[in-house]
Amino acid sequence: MKLATHEIAEAIMQLRVNNLREAQRLLSRAVLSIQQTSNSLEVLEKMSPLDYQQVRRALGHGSGFDSPGFNALRVTIPKLTPEFQRHLNVAGIDLLKLFLNDRSYEDLFQIAEWMLELDLKVGLWRVRHLRVVERSIGPSSEGTQGTPVHNLSKLNSFRFFDYLWNVRSEITSLFQ
Repeated sequence: MKLATHEIAEAIMQLRVNNLREAQRLLSRAVLSIQQTSNSLEVLEKMSPLDYQQVRRALGHGSGFDSPGFNALRVTIPKLTPEFQRHLNVAGIDLLKLFLNDRSYEDLFQIAEWMLELDLKVGLWRVRHLRVVERSIGPSSEGTQGTPVHNLSKLNSFRFFDYLWNVRSEITSLFQ
């Protein structure tokens, strides 16, 4: 998570200096970092519920809400939006036109796609994390801070870039 946060922060800096290609590369690395983090949950998935109780005791009262890596990610990802919007404004194009365009703005389109991919990977990590927790301690248990496990599922509908998801609905409605 810390590596992904670093890559996103660097991508934001590259957007500020109008280096869209480098920002794309950095966002792709952030996406891969999140994917690796998600894949690492397989280790916990292979633990028996009894074995996991040993790990859980070591966590004390810590929880995902206390994760410095995830909290930094949650703060950094939204900072992409103002820079992305600035580039749209400079190009004189709105989001719908960007997605309907003939690729005259390919670099900006790719930034949007990497942002969406980042949002997707974080969402998939959240779902997988929930499933690992349910598998390890049960869906009707409480987490380390006393939060019911089922409350985690409410977080799974959160998206950082709703506007990138919603533009797809706009495009679909144009063709219905």
